[in-house]
Amino acid sequence: MKAIQLIKYGSSKDSFEINEIPVPNLKNKDDVLIKVHAFGINFADIMARKGLYKASPPLPAVLGYEVVGIVEKVKDPKNNHLIGKKVLALTRFGGYAEFVKSNISSVKEVPSIISDGQALALATQYCTAFLAMESCTSLKKSDTILVHSASGGVGSAITQLAKLKELKVIGLTRSQNKVDYLKSNGV
Repeated sequence: MKAIQLIKYGSSKDSFEINEIPVPNLKNKDDVLIKVHAFGINFADIMARKGLYKASPPLPAVLGYEVVGIVEKVKDPKNNHLIGKKVLALTRFGGYAEFVKSNISSVKEVPSIISDGQALALATQYCTAFLAMESCTSLKKSDTILVHSASGGVGSAITQLAKLKELKVIGLTRSQNKVDYLKSNGV
C-alpha cells in the first residue's frame, strides 16, 4: 500500500516521501482494518515532523492520529457488522496511508450527513475542547472565559461550546488576519 512516510525531521516539503509499505496485520482480537478516505493533521503530527514529539514512532514513520474511512476487515467476527461502514477512528499514528489499523474501542460509525472533514474535527479538536469545558464545572451563564489560540482547532471548538453555555469569550490569536474569523465564531 502507499503511505506518506516521515523520513527526516524538518520542513513539511523536505520531510516526507510516498512509499510502498505492507498493509497492517490484524493481530489482536479488537483490531480493525480501515481503508482511509481522509486523515487529520494535528499539532502532534507537526511536532513529530519537527522531531519534538517524544511519543512519535521512530523514522521512517507514518504519522496521522485520526482517519475517516471504510472498515475493510475485522479480527473478531462479532465486529463483522462494521465491514463496509464509514467510520471515524483514532489511530495513534499510521493514518497517512491507504490502510490503517485501529482498535475497535477507538472506532465510531459516521452518519452520512457528516462530511469527512467534520468527522475528523470531532475526533481530536472537539473531544479535547469538550473535555476541557466539562472539567470547568463551576462555569455558569454569563461568565467570561479567556481562550488562548482561539483561531486554532481546539480554540475554535472551545469558543463554540462556550457560546452554547452562554459564556462570554475573549479569544487570543497571533495573527491580525484571523480577527474577523474570531468575531464570526463568537469571540
